[in-house]
Amino acid sequence: MLFRSLVRDAERQKMSKTKGNVIDPLVLNEKYGTDAVRFGLLVSAAPGGDIALSEERIDAERAFANKIWNAFNVFGQFMEEGKDYRRNRSFGELDFAEQWMLIRLNQTILDVEEDLARYRLNEALGKIYTLFWGDYCDWYLELIKPSSGQAMDEETIALAVELFETMLQLLHPFMPFITEELWAVAPGPKRDAMLVLSAWPKLDGLDDVKAEAEIGWVVDLITAIRSVRAEMNVNAQLPLVLVASRESKARAERWA
Repeated sequence: MLFRSLVRDAERQKMSKTKGNVIDPLVLNEKYGTDAVRFGLLVSAAPGGDIALSEERIDAERAFANKIWNAFNVFGQFMEEGKDYRRNRSFGELDFAEQWMLIRLNQTILDVEEDLARYRLNEALGKIYTLFWGDYCDWYLELIKPSSGQAMDEETIALAVELFETMLQLLHPFMPFITEELWAVAPGPKRDAMLVLSAWPKLDGLDDVKAEAEIGWVVDLITAIRSVRAEMNVNAQLPLVLVASRESKARAERWA
């Protein structure tokens, strides 16, 4: 059992009927969903400080719940119902993007376990959020997504499912309802137990300097291009001409 400080309003004022700033959690649950409310409270619960609660923050966490559903659809649309998708490739047989994502997942599991051991739930949840939204959705899924009109091969789907379901296990203590629902409907490896009864993810001790360096280079390149577009107010639909060395050009073309 954890005892936390006061839950205050967005201006960090103590809630009272006299001030009219009381936020009813039952109303928030009904409007935004229980998982979004749990997420908003937990990620704001830094040790030693009060929680500043606002509807805007809870609404932002509902967007994260929607992101989880949408992430599944990226590869789920290519899956056949009733088929058992399991990865057959070893770590060395994966491409750089896949190796990088597995490394990021393993590092996050280690970091989350350390945070939970110190009862820093907000830090643990923040790391899972960054892994899921930043690494998995913004980079990994975009890198493995097939071109328009093409299908995703079964081995790519199998790893995407493996990663997704491991992240559901990490998220489940914080967002139990949406994760349990996705665990039940996702047509991944056959299982008899509910998510709440599944084992906590295990570390594989994976490490690959080349994969981390390669994907790090891709992330830095795309981030720099996006920053220039934003600073110069260049429409995202307009193509850019990049001046690069022969080596950098060849490297970029591998990811085009």
